[in-house]
Amino acid sequence: MASSGMQLTPAQQASIQYQMQNINESRKPESVGVTILFLTLSTAALVMRFWARKVARAPYKWDDWTALAGWVRFLQSLGLMSTNCMSCRPVICVEIIWLSVNRYRRSCSV
Repeated sequence: MASSGMQLTPAQQASIQYQMQNINESRKPESVGVTILFLTLSTAALVMRFWARKVARAPYKWDDWTALAGWVRFLQSLGLMSTNCMSCRPVICVEIIWLSVNRYRRSCSV
């Protein structure tokens, strides 16, 4: 670990120690709640936008279609988040930090 002569800074050591101590804590319920809130709000806003255009008999314009495309992209990002992040173990975060610290050490020792 210390073969390259590089040591972890105290801040890096404290960060890794904190994460190891709190490895089973999760913000998953809060994340899911906020996600559902914003999904509901954005869907309602989009539906009301198209409904208002229809009631006013105004043509749909580029900004309506851009809002729809953004909403679809939001749904895609939610799908990626739920499959990749929500199901992962908290240990993975510590492993990623440990790997990035070791990669940093190797790049500095060259």
